[in-house]
Amino acid sequence: MAQGAAGEDAFEKVLTAIAGRQPSSGAAALACLAGKPAGDGDRAQRERISVALASAFAEAKSSTDMLAWLGTSNAFLHSEAGRKFALATAQKAATEPAEQAAQSLTKLVESCMHGPIEKGHAEARAAVDAIYAILRESVRSTVLNPNYLAHARQHKVEKGQVLEAIAKKYTREMGVPLESWTLALVNRIPDPRGMRAGTVLKVPVDPLHTVVEKSSFLMAVYVGDVIVRLYWIAHGKDNCTPETTFTVGEKQEKPDWYDSEKGKLIPYGHHENPLGDFFVSFKHDLRRGFGAHGTTEPESIGTMASRGCIRMRDEDVREFFRIVPRGSKVEVRAST
Repeated sequence: MAQGAAGEDAFEKVLTAIAGRQPSSGAAALACLAGKPAGDGDRAQRERISVALASAFAEAKSSTDMLAWLGTSNAFLHSEAGRKFALATAQKAATEPAEQAAQSLTKLVESCMHGPIEKGHAEARAAVDAIYAILRESVRSTVLNPNYLAHARQHKVEKGQVLEAIAKKYTREMGVPLESWTLALVNRIPDPRGMRAGTVLKVPVDPLHTVVEKSSFLMAVYVGDVIVRLYWIAHGKDNCTPETTFTVGEKQEKPDWYDSEKGKLIPYGHHENPLGDFFVSFKHDLRRGFGAHGTTEPESIGTMASRGCIRMRDEDVREFFRIVPRGSKVEVRAST
């Protein structure tokens, strides 16, 4: 909080807005709590804001009310009080009806994604992981529950049918990209190769799509408007990963890599090949050579380190490779 008369006036306005229960003041208040205090007076001001916000959050009747106080950016991740309020919001959402919980937790994770999170922000990253763990439990009872049929239809498996053929059938009929592992995900099937005749499958009618937020180094996979997976990533040096919408193209296991700087192909397994075990290509009419892949440098996750591709931990890209269908959208959003 700025010092001096102007700073004092701004501080009092924030406190007055909180006392008047104006949720729109929450984002400004939480921004005041972030960063290093500038002296004892600033610490005292922050403590007053923290106490006032705690009172407002205690009176909130739903996660929706609490989300309004948190705002749509992740300033709350950068103070102890803000992280506490965010976790309380997640815990409140988890007690609400299943679909409402999934929606509220998705909005909270989206707020976590909007704004900078550096690799060194260990407490902020830990808070995101804790909130995401609560979201994962929520989506297991809704989007990823084969018995939860909102935004879905059913398919009874016939003798000899496999998930790959079923996925292709509904991709043609609905125009929604699906693959065998996409159906396996929403039906909790550990191995899509063996299917028993008579099994009733859930087929999502909402498309799966992916969003990359460069500023926070986070990538979310959605089914419809609910986040079902969240990954920490790295992206391009000097901000060279383009902000645009791609389409998932070919998916390669044990990929070779063409080093454009050296003008040669580096085979899979070679120490100079940085791609790891999986590569998911991103198609675009003008942007070529981009995609998501594993990395031989896991310490680079959370930084701008690649030549433009999305780097992922090996266990994460293995899952992403399986569940994201060809033809689905990948939106890369600008750093802020």
